[in-house]
Amino acid sequence: MAQTKPFSFWRILVVGLCFVLIMTIRFYQTQLFYDPFVLFFHSDFVNTPFPEVVMWKYVLSMTFRYVLNTVLSLGILWACFQNVSQLKFATLLYGFFYVILLGGILIFLTLDGRDYQVLFYLRRFLIQPLFLLLFLPAFFYQEKVQSTK
Repeated sequence: MAQTKPFSFWRILVVGLCFVLIMTIRFYQTQLFYDPFVLFFHSDFVNTPFPEVVMWKYVLSMTFRYVLNTVLSLGILWACFQNVSQLKFATLLYGFFYVILLGGILIFLTLDGRDYQVLFYLRRFLIQPLFLLLFLPAFFYQEKVQSTK
């Protein structure tokens, strides 16, 4: 039976620092990233004209933000589990979801769709570290199941 490693001061510090950096990214999002949809979705977007989007700038900004959140999320996962195979699996999932979500946004914007809810949720999964909220409990569960075998 495998024993879970106790959390050391350094592991807790890394997790805390990564969470603070994730919150900092969120707090300074309008200064750090080009996203014409921030103000659009904070307003009465049903009656507001659709914002002009500089596609290359938007894709670059979304990619940069996703990479920052992914690296910090992987740092949290590494500090919590210190398992290389889980980290590799999470990295593959992050890459897979990036391609799917960004592709969905690009298709949506290119086809001139105006289903704002679809854009809102595709964008939300790209700009916020929501996958971390899914991966943490899943990896804890997997570790728990493996330790009882």
